[in-house]
Amino acid sequence: GNYYRSRFAESLFNAVAARAKCDRQAIIIDAGSAVTVEASVLKTDSTVLSNLGLDPLSTKQKFPNPEGDEKTIIELFQDGAAFEDNGIRARNHFYDPVHNQPLTVGGVSLGNTSPDWALEDRDTYLFQSDSFRSAHQAFLDALTLQASSERDKAFGHTFQALGQVIHHIQDMAQPQHVLTTTTSHCLSCPLTLHSDSNIRVPMSTGSKTT
Repeated sequence: GNYYRSRFAESLFNAVAARAKCDRQAIIIDAGSAVTVEASVLKTDSTVLSNLGLDPLSTKQKFPNPEGDEKTIIELFQDGAAFEDNGIRARNHFYDPVHNQPLTVGGVSLGNTSPDWALEDRDTYLFQSDSFRSAHQAFLDALTLQASSERDKAFGHTFQALGQVIHHIQDMAQPQHVLTTTTSHCLSCPLTLHSDSNIRVPMSTGSKTT
């Protein structure tokens, strides 16, 4: 649990730096997940997918998503990033690291903290079937199930669930998601518009300029 939380924190730092540097349109959730895949070892290390018996990312090999639609790996990540906002899931997309609390209104917690929901490493949650924990189990199924059709479904779930975890890392880079007394969950939030227009973080120094 501590290892994954430290990696989550590291990813959060990188996401914050990338968000401050990039244009707003480049960090729209589904586009951001595609950029993440393109920059990951799935693309940069040709042995990762081949060692799993899969084709290179460039071949656009497809796997079924939960609706049964055949999607490429990148599309599955994008689906996951989009699906994570479905229904009431968004109430679990907040985390105040100072007070260690989720979205809170009138002193009442309305969900789980983003790291708890995304990782599901400390507990399991009703209606959560697409956490990092879920992705880990789906990945195991993809490597061990006997039927090739079931293995393909498990690979599809693996990539989609990881896309949903990426959604949380992106959310944690937005001010309104760590100010847990606000219910804003949109790119047009005044705080986000202000940071996009006024904050620049040079990658070489990490210093803030306005």
